[in-house]
Amino acid sequence: MSTFDAAAFENTVIEGANETKSTPVPEGTYHALIEGVKIVVRAVNGEQRPILSVTFKILEASPELLAQMNREELFVTHDIWLDVTANGSLARGPNQNLGLGKLREACKMNNPSQQFAFKMLEGYGPLVIEVGTRPGKEEGDIFNKVKAVKAA
Repeated sequence: MSTFDAAAFENTVIEGANETKSTPVPEGTYHALIEGVKIVVRAVNGEQRPILSVTFKILEASPELLAQMNREELFVTHDIWLDVTANGSLARGPNQNLGLGKLREACKMNNPSQQFAFKMLEGYGPLVIEVGTRPGKEEGDIFNKVKAVKAA
């Protein structure tokens, strides 16, 4: 594979319009693995809130579905808002970090005596994910939402 030349690409003249709407992965239950995780931070009411962004790779996408989506592989992202303490550590206790707890449970990484780091999730699978859709902010926008994650 050749080396990508970002400087040349940056100066490329593009003709025609780009798509403005995406086609979501059809709603359903899929086997997937965790392709990657990263912590992103969003400002909410002047407060910095951490989010665990989990990218799932769908394992059994049919050739027809891949063709319909115009992709070689299918991915969906699951954002888990994290509760943190005033000093910035992960909050623990009743009603805190339930989404993270459910993900860790599905990955068999939620043992009280076990140490855990977010990057340990990468490559884990197969898992069963339930994919749904949600409306976007603009009229007609539809995006995927991971509704549930379970052990396979």
